[in-house]
Amino acid sequence: RPEAPFDTAAGVLAVTDNVWPGIQPRQAGGGDAGPTGLPWLDSNGWYAQLARARTRAGVWLMFDPPAARNVIQPQAYAMAAADAEAAGASWVISLDPALRLRLAGGEAAALETWKGLLGAVSFFREHRAWRSYQPLGVVGVLSDYSGGNFDMSGEILNLMTRLGTPLRVFWKDAAVQESFTGLKAVVYADGEPLQPELRKKILAFVQNGGLLITGPGGGSEGKPLAS
Repeated sequence: RPEAPFDTAAGVLAVTDNVWPGIQPRQAGGGDAGPTGLPWLDSNGWYAQLARARTRAGVWLMFDPPAARNVIQPQAYAMAAADAEAAGASWVISLDPALRLRLAGGEAAALETWKGLLGAVSFFREHRAWRSYQPLGVVGVLSDYSGGNFDMSGEILNLMTRLGTPLRVFWKDAAVQESFTGLKAVVYADGEPLQPELRKKILAFVQNGGLLITGPGGGSEGKPLAS
């Protein structure tokens, strides 16, 4: 994900290192959802939004069904496709080995699973215009999304998406030209100071009533962004 060639001139950007969407069962020694714990929802929607804010190519997400699962529910395949499509990306469909064998054998239940998956994909194909819609989020997440900043800002996007917070992604090198209209808050968690022009834009946003959430990187020359 961090090394994806967002500036590619190709029509398709295929990205690996994604997750199987859904609530994952607790594994030995892991921190996933258990019977008495809070559910932890894995999703690629936040990354699809990040990529679409940067690239002109169609975003295709690559991920496989979890090998540790003995049984994958039929609806899980439809959800995997919808998780990508709802955020404006597409899933490079990958079936688990058992389902492939069952399909090859013409098993009725396997064919129904396949039809359900194709139905989910077809639904979004019938509404292609949705991909031209622009986000109307009230919180902007600003970053260069590289190195350690990718991990921090990416997790902010991940958690905000999980909470259903309407957000907009801003890449730092293009944010000066983009509009903050409609935003109520901007989150900037990068470790580096803002460049003067962008810093001025952020200060104007704050002075007009906007909320800025930042750390030491929001300042410059050892000084805070605003007093």
